[in-house]
Amino acid sequence: MEILKNFGFEPVFFTAQIINFLILFFVFKRFLYKPILKILKDRTNAIEKGLRDTESARVALEEAEAQKDKIIAAAAEEAEKIIKETKTNAHVIREELFGKSREEAEKIIAQAHDAALLELASARDQASDISIELSKKVLDRVLTEFFTKEEKERIFTRNIKRLDKYE
Repeated sequence: MEILKNFGFEPVFFTAQIINFLILFFVFKRFLYKPILKILKDRTNAIEKGLRDTESARVALEEAEAQKDKIIAAAAEEAEKIIKETKTNAHVIREELFGKSREEAEKIIAQAHDAALLELASARDQASDISIELSKKVLDRVLTEFFTKEEKERIFTRNIKRLDKYE
């Protein structure tokens, strides 16, 4: 014990430092670590939802392409029947049917593509909105503990302007 006192070791101060460390550890774990993990989990869920939506849009596009193939096949059969019935107008009628089926197929593909793009844009907007809201909440909670109201408002304003530049 004599050696420790020669080096300036005080058990009372050492005990106080341990208690301070434990208090800070609890505060950081409670108010920083858990909320940040929740934010990360929510963001991961939003991204996974966006990926699922994208996958369903891809499946819809594949179904539209399969339907396009069916429409083209049906148009070809109809053209064959018309050719057998009337040989004089066969060439004209056949060209009309192929043109219509291609237009319909292109319209279906265009509609499916537009729907997929809209869904993707919506998912991106939602993910962006969610991440901004979560960032604001985390920043608000952290700033409330460390800064005065005026400092907090000044930091919010500056960071919102920065975020608006990225949008």
